Amino acid sequence: MKIKYLPWMALFPLTTVAQQQTFEQWLAEDRQAFAQYQAEVTAQYNQFLREEQEAFAVFVKEAGMRWGTDNIWMPEQKRWVQYTETLDERSAVQFEDGLAEVEVIVAPGTSDAEVKVLIANGVENLVLSGTLDPIEMIRRKLFPKSVREANDPDPGPTIPSARSVGRRVKSNAEAPSTTSQPSGYTVKSGDTLWGLSKRFNVSRQLIAEANAISADGWLKVGQNLIIPGQRVEPAAAEATTTSVAAATPAAKPASAKPTANLAKQPLLDRQVAMPDGTPVTRANAREFAESQAASATVQRKTVTGSDNVPRDVVRVAFPLVPDHLRVRAEKFKPIVSKYAAMNGVYPPLVYAIIHSESSFNPRARSHVPAYGLMQLVPRSGARDAYLLVFKQDRLVTDTYLYDPERNIELGTAYLRIIDQRYFKSVEQPMNRMLCSIAAYNTGAGNVCKAFGAGTSLTRAAPVINSMTPEQVYNRLQSSLPYEETRHYVTKVSDRIPLYREWQ
Repeated sequence: MKIKYLPWMALFPLTTVAQQQTFEQWLAEDRQAFAQYQAEVTAQYNQFLREEQEAFAVFVKEAGMRWGTDNIWMPEQKRWVQYTETLDERSAVQFEDGLAEVEVIVAPGTSDAEVKVLIANGVENLVLSGTLDPIEMIRRKLFPKSVREANDPDPGPTIPSARSVGRRVKSNAEAPSTTSQPSGYTVKSGDTLWGLSKRFNVSRQLIAEANAISADGWLKVGQNLIIPGQRVEPAAAEATTTSVAAATPAAKPASAKPTANLAKQPLLDRQVAMPDGTPVTRANAREFAESQAASATVQRKTVTGSDNVPRDVVRVAFPLVPDHLRVRAEKFKPIVSKYAAMNGVYPPLVYAIIHSESSFNPRARSHVPAYGLMQLVPRSGARDAYLLVFKQDRLVTDTYLYDPERNIELGTAYLRIIDQRYFKSVEQPMNRMLCSIAAYNTGAGNVCKAFGAGTSLTRAAPVINSMTPEQVYNRLQSSLPYEETRHYVTKVSDRIPLYREWQ
């Protein structure tokens, strides 16, 4: 068999981890740690999974009713999707292909001018937001007092229904009435000027001017604002088409670690540009949105939902900047450097895994379900890593894992578990890395099977130690049980050199 040359191997540090503990000793410690897992937390994980499954079923049913059962946009590892609360507006970003798209259901007889407003609102929602995915949004409505709320940071806002600038444009699902409210407003956790401008039907510039603050700045919880005009459309009125209860914002637990600033940035920060190349920011987002709405790329089509009602839809798509992947990746360099060093993990390996798992999409979500940049599974890898880092067991939810810093902290800790526990008896560092790459995807037991050792780490280690890194690579390629994992080892290995200068 021809041995594949792996150029990154020459760059990998050859320091060997001291073998101070036998596998049997580690196994005894691991069993003791497992015994510490609390039955209550296990029950919370089971409840979380049930809530996920129920929310998913409700989303599929209600989105299918409006868009068609074969036309539902699902959030994926490298595709971010958001819907408004009425499900009449949706947007998606293909992070691997660098394409963003917005679709809006419009009422019959909607004028061209009103269509442009609806499209512009949808584009602005997309480029300025980083909100709940639709399944998360529905779960929070179905289970407002879920056990997960005690474990999560603030969820952030949901996307309001389509609005015009200074006046209301009806979509199929919106209620026509509004309710008067006092012009004073106290800022709550998760509020932004952009979100308040949509809620109160007034531009963020006017709110900023009335309060002598920057239109591009952040608000402070408890801050009192003057809202020009006195009309507000309650969020509850915007959810009349869904059969779920109104959402209740979650309170941040006192012991929670502060969310990194990256978690508050728009998901497409610095990844969309004006025609002259200027990055789209909060200051020029409306201008960009209106230019897209006025472009010739706006398309019209008809969709038929599972209720057999045909609906008119308008669509627009636009590309991300050419180097969008690098722009996203560079945001996480300080975090990767910090936690890779803390856990003794090779930094280019971390980047290569994130690249392969999520294409640097911090809101990545898979069917497993796994979440975030490093695609951690809450009840297994994320739970093990949290126990290692914080010495306590707890429910690690999707919201926790969508935070880039938390995700990378636990992801590198999980790599540490694989490398320094599961494959600690493998003497050659590059062999351990190759086995760790495969185990990150399929589990250590399946890696052992590739070396004819069943699922026994004790029996697999001597076989691996008798091989060169090239031989280990070829064995993994020929003998891993699943084709997906064989491709995964290739992808991650090939991408390690892309980040060798990022150490």
